[in-house]
Amino acid sequence: MKKDEIDNGMTVADMSGVDGSFLSSIRNMRPSPDQGETSVPKEKMTFSQSFWFILGAMKAGLMIAAAYGVVYFIVLLLMTMLWR
Repeated sequence: MKKDEIDNGMTVADMSGVDGSFLSSIRNMRPSPDQGETSVPKEKMTFSQSFWFILGAMKAGLMIAAAYGVVYFIVLLLMTMLWR
């Protein structure tokens, strides 16, 4: 604090309710082992279900990559036409 500044005692932001970092709040959201089973039973995916799940995720990623590729090609085409 500078010498010419005077502390008037006002609180700019009350931080008394903050108990920790962002990661500690995520840790608190996970169910603890003493809470028991969740209400929804988890079923294991079959091989066919996991295969189609992975294939769908790969198709989604390739579609995004293709969209970026098309935009990149159009930008390069426009730049070469502009500076020719």
